[in-house]
Amino acid sequence: MRILYAVALCLFLGGCYASSQEVRAKLGDDYSGKSVDSLVLQFGPPASSFKMSTGETSYLWQLSSHTNVDATRDRYGISGTATTKFCKLNVIASPNGMVTKLSTEDGSTGRTEAIGNFDIHGSVCAHYMGIRKQL
Repeated sequence: MRILYAVALCLFLGGCYASSQEVRAKLGDDYSGKSVDSLVLQFGPPASSFKMSTGETSYLWQLSSHTNVDATRDRYGISGTATTKFCKLNVIASPNGMVTKLSTEDGSTGRTEAIGNFDIHGSVCAHYMGIRKQL
């Protein structure tokens, strides 16, 4: 019965997409120790890369970014708010091109729909990649 309530709550909250931590863990499991080429095949070329003095290379993928604008009209005129949500993937690869570190940056600027530190819609990266919360 408890699982039924959890499923109903997930459906109510937008499908229960995974949290940022869960996305990082899944991507780490999927890509750590593999060639950075596997990330290029999955997500396309990175938005930027930087060769570090250690011989490692840092890569950045801008996976998703979208802005919603809400406008309201009242007796004083029109006012509005803009919200931008984004997902970035940061990767460090060894000199021979193997992924050694992987992190995501999942964020929002402007008005957010969160309760405390819990985003009620789940991670932007999870939405983009279709990663659901594991029940």
